Amino acid sequence: MNKIKKMNNQLLVNEFEATMKASLQRQNLNIKLGEIRMQENNFDASIEINGHKVLVEIKRAVDPLMANQIIHQSHQITNGLPSLLFASYITPKAKSMLVEAGINYLDGGGNLYLKLPQLSVRDEGHKVAPHTAQYRNRAFAKTGAAVVFQLLMDSNAINDTQRSLAKKAKVSLGSVPLILEELTQAGFVIQLDRHTKKLNNQEKLLLKWADSVYEKILPSHLVGRFVCVGKTALELLRENPFDTSTQWGGEPAAALLTHYLRPQEFTLYTEFHPKALARKYKLVPSDKGEIAVYQKFWNHMDGKNTYVHPTLIYAQLITSGDDRNIDTAKIILDEYIRPNL
Repeated sequence: MNKIKKMNNQLLVNEFEATMKASLQRQNLNIKLGEIRMQENNFDASIEINGHKVLVEIKRAVDPLMANQIIHQSHQITNGLPSLLFASYITPKAKSMLVEAGINYLDGGGNLYLKLPQLSVRDEGHKVAPHTAQYRNRAFAKTGAAVVFQLLMDSNAINDTQRSLAKKAKVSLGSVPLILEELTQAGFVIQLDRHTKKLNNQEKLLLKWADSVYEKILPSHLVGRFVCVGKTALELLRENPFDTSTQWGGEPAAALLTHYLRPQEFTLYTEFHPKALARKYKLVPSDKGEIAVYQKFWNHMDGKNTYVHPTLIYAQLITSGDDRNIDTAKIILDEYIRPNL
């Protein structure tokens, strides 16, 4: 499996896990959800639900034609085990076909059909955008992703003034209300009363945002690749001469945060112009340089850390396609992100 395909599969598996947990919690039933196992019996994953092993097929979107293929394949290779299809979007007709074929399903909105021994759940009516619109959403384009970053770092920022959000995210003031409206329509922002909003489904939002970081943010903010004069990138990391104006991201940031990972790929985020950065830290541009440097896409204080916020570290690791990075991303999610969601 190539790196990009592996990365996309991991993101979809994470989205499935977050959506399934939220959907089952909504049922107010004592349902035990086990750990997800990747790549089982020619399926993308498996999971235990109330002690029953369920094979999981994961897709981006499912229409009737694809549903028919899944039904045919499922009957051939499940070996009698129950199966479940997860997709960000499933058409109504495809859902009917799956139910008739006895295949469980869950979509990105949390709509669930689940039938196991001594357990039957049918939960519909939750809005989910059609696939084609969902991934063109302004909230997950370059500008929107910068605003979402502010919300993921501090969920209370959803009640900041739009001017404040725009300044912190380095985006135009006019873009902020459009982004917030699309986040509301997607179910990520709830209006509690006239003056108060609440960020919703934050873990699912984090996963979608991580995809945007990989596809939109990083390519558009790349300054270039650099080498450090007289030392390796690892030696530069050990010396760590940086402050909050230039910070480590990705693998070196994870190494500083968790002490678990030995970095192979090196990332810096900076406020400096490339020439000023090169002079200050003796960095030389090189197409094959060890260090990828990105312009910061935020404008707020980062405290005293020489590495970026854990949400951005997580996004880079989870989309890297590297097994050890993905393991480290899960540590960061559990220890530094989930407690603050």
